[in-house]
Amino acid sequence: MIVSTARNANENEFLNLLDATKHEMEERTQKDPSFFLTQKGTLLEQHVCEVMNEKASMTPFEGGIEKISGQKFPDIVATYRDNGLFGLEVKTTTQDHWTTTGSSIFEGTRVPGVESIFLFFAKLVDPIEYRIRRYEDCLYDVAVTHSPRYLIDMNATPEQTIFSKIGCTYDELRNSKTPFRPIREYYRETSTNGNKADVWWCSDDDEDTSAIPIQAKLFNSMSCGEKRSYQVKAMALFPEVFGSSSAKYYSFVFWLVTRYGIVYPNARDEFSAGGQRDIVVNGSQFRVPKVFYHLQNNTPAIQRYLTGSEIDYSDVKYFWDLSHEPTREDILQLWIEQVDSASKPCLEQLGFTARDLIEEKLM
Repeated sequence: MIVSTARNANENEFLNLLDATKHEMEERTQKDPSFFLTQKGTLLEQHVCEVMNEKASMTPFEGGIEKISGQKFPDIVATYRDNGLFGLEVKTTTQDHWTTTGSSIFEGTRVPGVESIFLFFAKLVDPIEYRIRRYEDCLYDVAVTHSPRYLIDMNATPEQTIFSKIGCTYDELRNSKTPFRPIREYYRETSTNGNKADVWWCSDDDEDTSAIPIQAKLFNSMSCGEKRSYQVKAMALFPEVFGSSSAKYYSFVFWLVTRYGIVYPNARDEFSAGGQRDIVVNGSQFRVPKVFYHLQNNTPAIQRYLTGSEIDYSDVKYFWDLSHEPTREDILQLWIEQVDSASKPCLEQLGFTARDLIEEKLM
């Protein structure tokens, strides 16, 4: 981390300092290219710090450049026109491209007061090249490592930035209390994979308490109680399991693996193994697919889940294709409508509806 504590510089003066630093780095590189090919990561950051200190002489930044240890963002910081700070992030690659991984979207390590950030990118291949751009102008996408991180492309156009895609500015997103939410919504809306849970799960803050386990586990290895718990959630969140589509369990399976790290290759067995079962609805006995037997037996548990504190209404809106997030007061009736609609192809010849089955069991 390199920080300037000067208080009277404006952005143009900082850009002049960056241009001078880049020019000096290019001259040094031309004199000893083989040496600079090895100076990746923090090694190059040290060189940039030294050059900036030299070029800051007789400028408002003189004496105000220093390298700060620790995982801080950005690597280089300078004073903004209103006595705030703006800065420079140093990135390197040893590949012949202008892309790399940026910082976390949550920016929990951002130096307080930094408002405007630029990027110093070094492509350490023969011939070595350096580029400088405004940081947010290079952020074209998001990937998940241990947390969601920006992806950098020094060739990105304004229309290609992640902020253009989601319809908000970098500053609006970084100052949001839930910065991941609009990104998640964007990828949900643009998903073309045909299921409702293919977006990587992440909480809306960096204090995530529901992290995916480092080791995946098989659904079949879980206890009966755990299996039943996930079966209840499947019937609550994915009403299509009561339909006739051959792909009706896909979203549930994707949701299990992305949210909980649970692999379930034979989900159909949990709901349909054993063929048909007898149930009683409105005093009459019917032979039905086993999934409706599970529905009848688990309706009270589904009701508790839907109206409890664990449910995420933004998930429900997405999974059910609703125009608005449901409330605790209307979510149960909305669920009944979803199940009733999905199950019609299976029940319409039997003389009763899923609504009949469910309402008999409601508490």
